[in-house]
Amino acid sequence: MLCIITDPLFKNDAICMHKVSLLRRLCQKKRIICREASSLGEAAELLKQNGGSAVLFAATSKFAFQTIKLNLRYGVNLIIADCNRLPEYRSVFSSVSYDWLTTLSEIFTYLEEYNIQNVAVFGINRSLENHVLIANTIVEYMPWLQCNGEQVFPLYDTLDMCFRSFFRHIYSFEAVICPNDMIAVYLINRLKKNDESLLKKLFIISLESSMLGKYYPISVTSFSDRNYIMAQKILEIHMHSGKGDGVAGHYSIRHELKIGASTRMKPFNRKKLLFPSTIGSFEKPVITFDNPIIHITADEDFQNLQNIEHLLQICSAYEFRMLADILKFNSYEEIAEDMGISVDSVKYYTRKLFNSVELKSRVKLKASFSEYLSANDILRQNI
Repeated sequence: MLCIITDPLFKNDAICMHKVSLLRRLCQKKRIICREASSLGEAAELLKQNGGSAVLFAATSKFAFQTIKLNLRYGVNLIIADCNRLPEYRSVFSSVSYDWLTTLSEIFTYLEEYNIQNVAVFGINRSLENHVLIANTIVEYMPWLQCNGEQVFPLYDTLDMCFRSFFRHIYSFEAVICPNDMIAVYLINRLKKNDESLLKKLFIISLESSMLGKYYPISVTSFSDRNYIMAQKILEIHMHSGKGDGVAGHYSIRHELKIGASTRMKPFNRKKLLFPSTIGSFEKPVITFDNPIIHITADEDFQNLQNIEHLLQICSAYEFRMLADILKFNSYEEIAEDMGISVDSVKYYTRKLFNSVELKSRVKLKASFSEYLSANDILRQNI
């Protein structure tokens, strides 16, 4: 059995939900029993009866460390996923994480190659340790890019406030680094409304891929199916530990940079990286944030992005067509006629889509999507 525990700070994040969903599907494919547990204690009870491992998706090293200390009592075979600042005692747990630092090193090399020197960091969530690590690494190792703490624009209460703060200084920047595709998409969408000419000038970089990112002209992203690789590595550790091998080790998954057409530049030639080994090794953070715990998930703009991302992740080809028709037509009858099915079938599928993102009507679903995607966008990418 594999028990999944999710950091409460990370539980409703669409990208995290995708990682958990992929792991569950891979377990089902390999006929491994998979259960979600609210705590390590609950996981330990389940594993006591069935044997197996517990995997923790951790947003912060503090939560990971608390779980590791607690596990000294329970003795569960523990796998920590998606946490880059892991505590000591690495011999008593396994881990799978992403190699953010090599990704940043490749991006620094790419920017230096094209002499891009004025860089901002937009949309850092101070509650997520990986985001803070990214911000500090950029500021520490990009002095030649004229980047410092004043050019980091973190999330405080809303995405709108973050954008307004950034937009006041935007004309002095050549590039902006976002922690993930959803934040980059939000930025691109706002720039279309405020000053579309900036999209030609500004080099927009995303450090973590999402389904939504496929629809937008992000300059550089790390889009690849790394989440599936993470699920594979977790199961590999789980299966080794079941054979009595003990802790199976620590895996770091490389990102693959994707150079977008909007760069109007040559592809990354992967010459020697500027900072291949020392990057991210600073002892003290260069910048710190006051009151780091925030609740950005309550922000309407952020929730819209989460809903869209989640639906794009879970829809089948048939459901994508249904989703496109919901955005295109105003009545169940029109959708039924276009799909060639009954009105009752249309209602069944639309309820399924509503329930997956906790939206109660087609009107709300259309309002959420229309800000970012059209029916034609969805059909072009998925049908």
